[in-house]
Amino acid sequence: IELGPRAGDTKEVLADFRRRLAEAIRLPVDRAVALGEMSPDRVPTAVALLVTFTLGVGVLMRSG
Repeated sequence: IELGPRAGDTKEVLADFRRRLAEAIRLPVDRAVALGEMSPDRVPTAVALLVTFTLGVGVLMRSG
């Protein structure tokens, strides 16, 4: 994020990281659906929110 357009190959690495993060977050969310704790139609929003939250906390931690 900090590098912006100068990121070069880093963009691909970061996109892959975000994809893997979303997949990891989706596992417990899918489990919640299987247990009837969450409606399947809420999964995309929940995963997106949790990915954004996780990345945002990382930025806050680095900024002190």
